[in-house]
Amino acid sequence: PVPSPFAAATASFNEDDGLAVWIDVVETDPDRHAAVMDGLRAAYQPLTTEPGFVSLTVHATADGAKAVTVLQWEDEAELLGLVEA
Repeated sequence: PVPSPFAAATASFNEDDGLAVWIDVVETDPDRHAAVMDGLRAAYQPLTTEPGFVSLTVHATADGAKAVTVLQWEDEAELLGLVEA
């Protein structure tokens, strides 16, 4: 298990599709945006082999000021156990 390396993350559970969602928003310097995106992918990649993993997506704002990581999990308790470890 790998805890979130960033402090601005939030978790929620969507009863409609039954997925737990972890959202991590990171402010970036537009000049370092590509490196931050690569770092986010690398930081969260180990979680993709954990039980219940559904998806990992890293989004970027057009201006390069923010990067958003979205993790989806089958079970809220499993997800929270991983990111809060």
